[in-house]
Amino acid sequence: QFKSFSQYLYTSADKKKNYYLVVVPIDKRVNIKKLSANIGSRRLSFADEAALWDLLKLKAGSVTPLGVLNDEEKKVTVVFDACMQNRQIGIHPMENTATVFISFEDVLSIVQSHGNKTIAAAWTNKTHAERLLLLYVRMAHMHCGLAVCIAPILNAA
Repeated sequence: QFKSFSQYLYTSADKKKNYYLVVVPIDKRVNIKKLSANIGSRRLSFADEAALWDLLKLKAGSVTPLGVLNDEEKKVTVVFDACMQNRQIGIHPMENTATVFISFEDVLSIVQSHGNKTIAAAWTNKTHAERLLLLYVRMAHMHCGLAVCIAPILNAA
């Protein structure tokens, strides 16, 4: 299985009535406005550290989807990038001094079993590697044989 490190954004909406923990591959950028529309939320903003501690008992820099196990009121919705399905994802085990790899499906099951809502959202933003591959494919069609230009990229992957 493909392994992917993750990054997390802790956001709030509706005057801090709704909280979202967003889990995406580390090499993807997140457009907060597009994300908000994609998950059917009002304007999102980054939640403050006090809310992070109050709800998840986590400090900034140690955010993890496992933090919802501390969310007694089930206020936090976990939003996963749909591209993480069928992957092993690297997450912090409640602190940022270590990373463990767990299948996406197991993380999803843990979050849902605890009772927190989950959303699988599709991002239109491409990863850096995907953008590079597309660039090389375009160059290959314009300047040279496809196999000659693509081979170095595929070998590096």
